[in-house]
Amino acid sequence: MNEKSWLSRIPFHHILWGIVPLLIYLNVNISQVTLDAVWRPLVISLLFSLLVFGVILLFLRDLRKAALLSSLLLFLFFTYGHVYTLLKEVTIFNVFVGRHRFMFPLWCLILAIGVFSILKKIGSFGAWTMILNIVMLFLTIVQCLQIGIHYYNRSRTEVQAQSQIQLGYDDPQPMPDIYIIILDAYGRDDLLLDRYGFDNSNFINALEDTGFTFVPCARSNYQQTVLFIPSLLNMGYIHDLVGDEVTSHTVRYVHVNNHVRRSLEDIGYRYVTYDSEFPWLEIEDSDVFFDFGTITRFSFLQPFEVNFLETTWGLVLADWLSIRTQHLLESLNLEPVNALKATRELANLNALDQTIGIEGPKLVYAHFMITHSPFFFDEEGNILDSADLSGSAYIDSIKFMNSQILPIINKIMDQADGDVIIVLQSDHSYEYDNRWLILNAIYFPEARGDLVLYPGMTPVNTFRLIFNEAYGTNLPLLEDQHYESANDWFTHWPVEIPDPYCSVDLP
Repeated sequence: MNEKSWLSRIPFHHILWGIVPLLIYLNVNISQVTLDAVWRPLVISLLFSLLVFGVILLFLRDLRKAALLSSLLLFLFFTYGHVYTLLKEVTIFNVFVGRHRFMFPLWCLILAIGVFSILKKIGSFGAWTMILNIVMLFLTIVQCLQIGIHYYNRSRTEVQAQSQIQLGYDDPQPMPDIYIIILDAYGRDDLLLDRYGFDNSNFINALEDTGFTFVPCARSNYQQTVLFIPSLLNMGYIHDLVGDEVTSHTVRYVHVNNHVRRSLEDIGYRYVTYDSEFPWLEIEDSDVFFDFGTITRFSFLQPFEVNFLETTWGLVLADWLSIRTQHLLESLNLEPVNALKATRELANLNALDQTIGIEGPKLVYAHFMITHSPFFFDEEGNILDSADLSGSAYIDSIKFMNSQILPIINKIMDQADGDVIIVLQSDHSYEYDNRWLILNAIYFPEARGDLVLYPGMTPVNTFRLIFNEAYGTNLPLLEDQHYESANDWFTHWPVEIPDPYCSVDLP
């Protein structure tokens, strides 16, 4: 080994341990997270790796030996959560091996053996220094290239800008505020009654009493939220909007730069949106964006940060701090991510209430995940100890959502400066076989015209009707179509859907 080589003399592999694991995790989740969520954990991870090295160097007084020992400790730290998850359901002699009571002592034993071996070795560490430097540098470059390719492809997508629709408004009254409220996975009333025995007529009647009109035999255009929302906001089908390149890049672009937003902004509307547990749903460049960190009393970790922490040895600390264990090594059912979701949803409900006071005209897009699995509220709004996927938990979440959204809708209508238009929809139902059977109701003030909602109308035509009636456009209605998706969400194809509950003849 050439000891004169800078790769063997100057260790930096230990520093890259503060970068590589986070970059790998980012690449795995890159279509569902923004770079804004990465900077803070990246800085903390780097500082942590430097701190570990600094403390060890203080005691060993040997640069390469301290770097090698730091890399061992950091390797064990950043792989603990991955191995824990991999072994979580593995049993040996009917004993689950993926438990802290086994994993934690094993990791400590490996660390002790490694420390002993490094400290006992006398002489040059040049070979190990060079090997680890090259390996960690290679991994860093590969991950950065993959991230760069992702954002290069995304930038190529963004040049395909959509031209907005020209709206006219000659009414002497102020332009109406528009609220788009999405209740994720909220099923149609006849589906809820037949499959879960839940009569949702009180909620339906309350909305009808305020002037809402429900679409008879309401159906969604898509199975997946990631396709449904851009379709709704662009008044078109995804393949018509982006062509054959239906990817996370293209769909995200038309979601952010949607027709409804741009057309209304052109005539003076402000766009108001909210934080989400799914970054691909967020529109952070809105005129008003309610960030979760600013609308709650406490500063919580972001979902990306929580999930990354749980891939590391910090999972032990996370379990303890979140009271996920009765003892440090025995799991409870309470999941910190679910508690975070629940808190976020409550914060967004509060933010929607605050939105009423924002001066208009405004376009408000609020997307709630309370009725989407896993369910984490009971009927009264108490946060469950553990996530629940049962039908009864689904109905409890609907009852809680009903109790929260009705007062807010009434307040919107009572305190608005002028008229309001409210679109209340779900993107799909919880029932997979009947996933297209959705809630679809619209409040359209009588003074603005007669908005006719025909049986079986799908959300792709929602704003075509609203724009035609309130803003003087003459947009043709599209044929109501339905699409099924593959596991990757973006691959989809047209289907004829059965509707066992609908007695209305569809056009």
